Formats: sequence, structure tokens, C-alpha cells
Amino acid sequence: MDFAAIDFETANNRSDSACQVAVSVVRGGQIVQERAWLIRPKRLYFSPQCVAVHGITPRDVVDAPQWDSVWSELLPMIDGYKTIAHNAGFDMAVLLATSAAYDIAPP
Repeated sequence: MDFAAIDFETANNRSDSACQVAVSVVRGGQIVQERAWLIRPKRLYFSPQCVAVHGITPRDVVDAPQWDSVWSELLPMIDGYKTIAHNAGFDMAVLLATSAAYDIAPP
């Protein structure tokens, strides 16, 4: 089965606060491409609870691209693949909310 796996981290409890995304593309049971991006959220508030989970701080993302730039690189990787996630409810909510914050229509 061929697919793209996606995983987000958020800065706080808001779904539109993506601060990192990673994608792995699998073809024929083999990982053929992997990439991770730090993302500068529109609002640089990081909750202590989220930092405790992923270890990403405002300092780590202050010079990172925002979602619209990351999306333009990420989309070609996942285009045409079924997209899956370990915690799909969370990850898809982050994808939709972060995209909406930038007026981007996700696939």
C-alpha cells in the first residue's frame, strides 16, 4: 500500500498553532521520502504542557517559515497519496485549522 503519513506538533491547545510537521511517504512498504519542518505559528505562545511533550520552544521557531511556505513544499510530497496519521483526529484538525488561518484549502 502506498501512502503519506503526517504528524503535527502544536505550540498550544489551539488547532491552528502548528509548530512542526513531519511527512513520510511509503511506496511498496518502503519509506521513500521523509521530511520535517519547524513552523512559526502566527502567535508565538507555547504552552508549558505542549513544550513538555515535544520540546519545541518559541526560540526554535522564531526564524522558521510560516505555514503557507511549508505547505507549498509539503503538498507536492503528499499529492496523490492517501494521507494517514497515528492520531488522525488531532492531525487532521491541525491541518484544517492551520490551513484555514492562512486561507489555504487543503486537499
